[in-house]
Formats: sequence, C-alpha cells, structure tokens
Amino acid sequence: MTPDSPWFARAFERAYLQLYAHRDASDAARAIDFAVAVVGLDDRTRALDLACGAGRHLAVLAPKVGRAVGLDFSMDLLERARSDLKGARTAVGARIGLVRADMRRLPLADAAFDLVLNLFTSFGYFEAEAENRAVLAEVARVLAPEGRFVLDHIHPPHLERTLVPESRRELDGGAIVVERRSFDRRTRRIEKEVVWLDPGEPGPTSWTESVRVFDPEELDSMLASAGLRAIQRYGDFDASPLSDASPRQIVLAARER
Repeated sequence: MTPDSPWFARAFERAYLQLYAHRDASDAARAIDFAVAVVGLDDRTRALDLACGAGRHLAVLAPKVGRAVGLDFSMDLLERARSDLKGARTAVGARIGLVRADMRRLPLADAAFDLVLNLFTSFGYFEAEAENRAVLAEVARVLAPEGRFVLDHIHPPHLERTLVPESRRELDGGAIVVERRSFDRRTRRIEKEVVWLDPGEPGPTSWTESVRVFDPEELDSMLASAGLRAIQRYGDFDASPLSDASPRQIVLAARER
C-alpha cells in the first residue's frame, strides 16, 4: 500500500493480527452466542459477516447456520481466514465462503441473506457521510425482507469516559507497540496512531485507525434512510440494555418489507 492509500487499506495488514491477538475464539464465541440469543439461528439461516477479518467469528458461526459468508477488503486477513477455516470447512462441509470486496459495493445478490453481522467496530470507516450511508444501503439490499442486521459499534459516553491517550505494550516476539488515541468532538471521529517498533527492523512503522462515532439517534436515522428498522439496542454481548455505563452500542435492526 502507498502512503496515499486510505487508512483502512494500510491498517489491516499482517501486523494487525499480532496487535489484536487477544481477540480470540472465546471472544468471538461471546458475540455469536449473543446473535443466537437475540436473532435465533438454524440450518436454514444464510449469514454474512461483513468485515470478517481473519474469520474468527465465521469459525464459530458456520456450524450454527446453513450458509456463512465472510467479506473483507484485506487480502492479508482473508489469507489468514482461509488458512484458519480449513478445519471448519471440513467439519461443516462447503458452507463457508470468503469474498474480497469493498463494503460500499457488495458483489452479492439482492435478498441473499437472512442475517448480516458487522462486529468489532467495523462501521464508520469513511470520512464522507454518504459513504457510510452507502454501507447501510448495501446491507439492506442484500438482506431478505425482515432479515436481521447486528451492528456492534462504539458507545460514545463509554469512549469519552475511558479513553486512554497513550499506551505502550510488548507483543510476543519482542515488538513494542505505542498507541496514541484522541477523540475529535467536531468530526466525531476516534483516531488511533499505532507506532510499531520491531527489533528486527531498521526503524519504526506507523499507521492510523480512524472511525466515525455515532450517537443512537444518528444511527436510527441512518438505518431508517437505508430501509432498516432499529428493533433493540444493547449495551454489551450479555444482552444487557443500553445505558450510559454500557461499554458497547449493539443495534439489532430489521430490513423493512
């Protein structure tokens, strides 16, 4: 990737897998168990994991549904998913698919899915509001009527209360990672600069993560404009109701008929 590439084209390369290695299978199972509880999944369910990354949610999801498709923009993460999901494919047959695409333009058929999952803060990547709205419009298009959408997003009060401006940690293998975070209240974006110091490299590398943060009312309006109806909002994957103390903002929505 070049320095002019958008941040999401540079941030989700191989180093990302080390940076978020603590997000493991048990963490993924918690999210999928939540989906089972609030949506209900069975062997007829056609599910899309939008921004699937390295496929940790897919591995848990696939045995619970009839068809599971993961879509991501990162070739590095999809290659890891293909490798890690070999065993899962054998166990559940040919019910797992992987697609590389931009979430603003999904190469998927209309009404192809009963469920779309968007987990681990994978919405709000784009600076232009119209592009974030385009993602929701595509979600609505590929959902069957009354199909469900689970959107796992940042909860603004929790973000502002717990934001750590800078942290430093050592990863397995000896790399040092410095993360600097800031929240711009004008643009409503959380920015994280990651500086990677690898003892085997001549100098540091760095990249930025930038995500638009949405209040509940904003999300409701955007969902409605896309033809999606917010049904319920939760504060975490334990299905607790959203409150100011909630660590997450998880929206369950349905496609309008």
